[in-house]
Formats: sequence, structure tokens, C-alpha cells
Amino acid sequence: MACLLKQLLYMKTIIYLSVIIIILSSCTSGVKGIFAKKTDREKYAEKIEKLNPLKGKSWKNAGELALLNPLITAVPYSETGSLHGDSADVAAFRFPVKAGQKIIVELSALTKPFTAYTELWEIRNNGERKLLSSADTLLNFIEHSSPEAGNYLVRMQPQLGTTGSFKFSIILSPLLGYPIEPGIKSNIGSIWGADRDAGVRKHEGIDIFAKKGSYIVAVTDGTVSRLGDGGIGGKVIWFSPADYNFSVYYAHLDTQLVQSGQRVKKGDFLGTVGNTGNARFTPAHLHFGIYTGYGAIDPLAFIQEIRSPKESILSDKLNQWYKGSAKLKLYPSPEKKNAYSLNESINMKLQSYTADFYRVIFPDGKRAFVSDDDINKKMKL
Repeated sequence: MACLLKQLLYMKTIIYLSVIIIILSSCTSGVKGIFAKKTDREKYAEKIEKLNPLKGKSWKNAGELALLNPLITAVPYSETGSLHGDSADVAAFRFPVKAGQKIIVELSALTKPFTAYTELWEIRNNGERKLLSSADTLLNFIEHSSPEAGNYLVRMQPQLGTTGSFKFSIILSPLLGYPIEPGIKSNIGSIWGADRDAGVRKHEGIDIFAKKGSYIVAVTDGTVSRLGDGGIGGKVIWFSPADYNFSVYYAHLDTQLVQSGQRVKKGDFLGTVGNTGNARFTPAHLHFGIYTGYGAIDPLAFIQEIRSPKESILSDKLNQWYKGSAKLKLYPSPEKKNAYSLNESINMKLQSYTADFYRVIFPDGKRAFVSDDDINKKMKL
């Protein structure tokens, strides 16, 4: 009897440990465990399905369809739109981001407050989608730094019954500040990958030309990891940003104004522009580089300011149905590229307006962009 009890206790222990391992594995592998926190959107989907199963399922399915078939857009992107209150109001956009850029997503109401769910997803090389951030529904604002290049997706879906007008934008900004003191005249004269030594090697950075003696500054908060004097870089500074896993390299300096191990704030003076090292026969300039564990990468996107998106108008054609001919040109993105047609007359509702294009939805839930020039009053239903 005692032996049987021991065996039962042993089996119970094994089962308990197995359950713990499964839970921990699901948490560390990226799959949601049973105790994973639900997003606000998931909570709302569960609530609405209980209250009205048909509408709830339609709303949820519309969101999944948008996620699987997003529109493609270049960023920065901005649109103004109109919400009708049904499940078709969902929108999703796929876009590329360069290494060294920060993604900023913002949704704001133009007429009256409403609740919407804005999410940022990463699209991995194998096609899988990983949720990175879900915006607070009171602010509908997301900010995400992207030290590595990749493809991303934003989904925006308001609650059922939501009506009104909105402005939505996806903006990119550089991860770091500019390395030359503000107000100093400078220009980038040599870019990443340019030939060096008659093609023997490639340029592993960018050259920013400025008057000799101009101050160079810390591009973010961090620590001066080491100084150097000699070789092709001449007087150099290696800098470790506080929040990122890469190193910043300043070369050809005239003077170094910091010490190894010194902590600095963004904008603090580090040294001055010069032409030391193998730049002694060239105009004064700063060689600026970014190094990761895999070697040097193009630093331009880390510091280059990006234009603001073109402001879009709140068109009086929004939230209305139009009939398109079989020859109507449709576009997968708000650019006049890769046009296609459905080869049949089809109804479409104009949902938003962006830089001379309307974002439209068809009765089957599919979406596209149509040029403003191709929409006229005669097409209105």
C-alpha cells in the first residue's frame, strides 16, 4: 500500500512539473501562455461577441482579414477619414523601415472622441506577425525604436457604433540626433559604401563636411567608451549610447574634449571637426559611423531628418458609395504605380483621403487606393 502511494505521488509530481514546463515554454517561445495578459482589443472582442455574437464575430473577422491583407504604403503617411460605425471601418497598412528609424503612430478624432484600437506589428522574415505595441485608447499614440531594418504593420480598428471623422498618421524620425552642433553649416558629402583606396575597400560610414573647429556633439545620452589617436581615423571617439546595443564612431577630429568612461548627455560637446588621419589632405569633415555586433551599418537613417507627410483634406466625398467602371484604375498603395482593374463595374465606399488618393473598400471587404482624378460626381450612387 505504501509503495502504491509513493507511485501515485511520483506520478502527480511528474504531471505537475510537465504542466509548469509547458506554461513556461509557451511564455518564452512567443506563444501566449494561459496567464498572458489580453490586449484591450481582445477584451473588447470577447465582450461584444457575448453581447451580440453575429456582430462581434463580424468585427473580429474584419480585423483579422485586414491584418492578413494590409494595404502597402510608403512612410511618412497621413490620411483623414470618416467612420461609419460598422466592422468595415478597420484599416491596416504595411510599410518598410530602415535601420536607425523611430516609428510614430498617431490617431486623433477630428469631430468627437471615440474609442479605437491601434496596434503595431512586426512582420518577420518567415511571414509571421508579432504584436509589438498596443496604444492606449485614450491617446492612440505609439512610439517604437527600430535599430534594425524591417517590415512593419499598423492596424487601426474603432469600436462598433463609432462615427465621426479622424486623422491618422505613420511618421518616421531618426533614432539619434545630428552629430554636428546646431546652427553650424554642414553637408554630407560622402555616403556609405563609396569606394575607398581605388575600390579595395568600401566606406563604412558617412562624411559630414563642416568648418574645421566646429563642435561635434553626443547624438544621445551615453558613455564615451574610448579615445584613439592614430591610424586612418586620426583622432577618434568611440561612444556607447545608453539605450541601444551599438557603438557610435567619430573620426578625423581636430580635438577631443572628453575622457574615456565619461558620461554625457545628448548635445554635449565631444570634440571638434578636423582632418586628422588619412584625411589630412582633404577638407575638414567628420567621419560618422555605427557599429553593431555584426560590423558596420549605414548610419544615414540614424541621423537624417524625414519630411513630414503631406496634409490631407477632410473630403465631403467620404463615407459615400460610388460606382466604378470596369476600367477604373486601382492601386495597392497611394502612388500611381502597379495599377490594376477588376474588369467589371463595382461599387466602392470612400473611407479616407491621403495626398490625392482615396482609400476605398469594396462590398467583399477588399481595399485599394483610387486617384482623386478618377472620382467624379456622376459615379456617386
